[in-house]
Amino acid sequence: GNVSLYNESRGTGIYPTPVIGALGLADDVTKTARIGFAIDGDVVVLLGRDSLEAPAAELAGSEYLELIHDT
Repeated sequence: GNVSLYNESRGTGIYPTPVIGALGLADDVTKTARIGFAIDGDVVVLLGRDSLEAPAAELAGSEYLELIHDT
């Protein structure tokens, strides 16, 4: 397929954001992965440096950065 690595959001360039998808058959659907954060109150763990500046540097261009840090 065609993947564009030159994306913009609100007229500003963002880091390359290719999306990779996969499709297959499962022998036993009871042993498949579930969607994350399905239950209200699920815990989200952010991995990275323990620094106030770290999220801005490590998550630049992400929805998390936009929503939480208003950048």
